[in-house]
Amino acid sequence: VLDEVGMQKLTTTRVARRAGVSVGTLYQYYPDKAALIAALKAADRERTLATITEVATSHRGRPLEVYGDGKQTRSFCDVRDVVEAILGLAEHPEASGKVFNVGSTEETTILRLAETIKELTESAAPIKIIPYTEVYPPGFEDLRRRVPDISRIRGLLGWTPRRTLRETLAAVIEYERGNLG
Repeated sequence: VLDEVGMQKLTTTRVARRAGVSVGTLYQYYPDKAALIAALKAADRERTLATITEVATSHRGRPLEVYGDGKQTRSFCDVRDVVEAILGLAEHPEASGKVFNVGSTEETTILRLAETIKELTESAAPIKIIPYTEVYPPGFEDLRRRVPDISRIRGLLGWTPRRTLRETLAAVIEYERGNLG
């Protein structure tokens, strides 16, 4: 399911679980760098940025599901870039105790994300638009646009993501194709 909130939660939860910390702690300095580095490297290997299930599903011809109207925009950041940012923050003395946004400012619609996955996987699977009312309880509201302000981390570390969404998706697809046989 191409639900950006779910992808963010999945990625953050996996990294936190591996590091043995709360999700909130990932946004602050974590004193046991070895455990944090191991967790981040494990997350990198899993390439949890994209929903791998969705990529694999597109190979089987089942629809790619897009919740809402698909016009909502998101910014996806390669986990390898996130690892570099968090490690840079963990090692910089001026970062301790401060909050930083880590992410990409490359904005895309969820519908365009699905179209790009279809294109890169050369899938004939249809894209199915599913209204929020069919998957969320009454009163659910989604932000139409989510783009992080990374000026603080850019100012402190000079960090910006190096990989585009397209590059990340291509790497994930190549990895998954290798695992699918």
